[in-house]
Amino acid sequence: MMLRYHGGEQVSKGSYWDRRTGEVVHVGPEGSRLPGGADVSYWKMSEPVMVVVGPLLGLLYVVFLPLIGFLMLFYHVARFLAVNTRSLAYELAGALSPRFRLSEAYLAQVKRRKKGVAAETKPPEKSESRLDALEEEIERRKRQAE
Repeated sequence: MMLRYHGGEQVSKGSYWDRRTGEVVHVGPEGSRLPGGADVSYWKMSEPVMVVVGPLLGLLYVVFLPLIGFLMLFYHVARFLAVNTRSLAYELAGALSPRFRLSEAYLAQVKRRKKGVAAETKPPEKSESRLDALEEEIERRKRQAE
């Protein structure tokens, strides 16, 4: 008994299932040719098998279609968050990192030497003296405004 048939073949009574498209072709008692060309293959299914398999396939469709929808939704949301979180992390790292610029040389901290002797460097002003001067300036302007 042959179970596999191709399109265009003469077949007897029964149900024939195309696995690629899911189409079921019912052939009457007189028999007929299967639709499609030789590249389309059909599997002969007995009626008891079709009675059992048909509802099971319907059940699988009803159960897994919403599940597949939710899984696709979660996948796309997770992918969106991963891509945007990565770019946000890079932006935050750039904003919070020290003020390092690739195009700047930072040669100001290097001591220059003149013929083996260190050049005289001016000591940096104390930040407290600058803050005190700024505080005095603010107080003076407040008094003038009153």
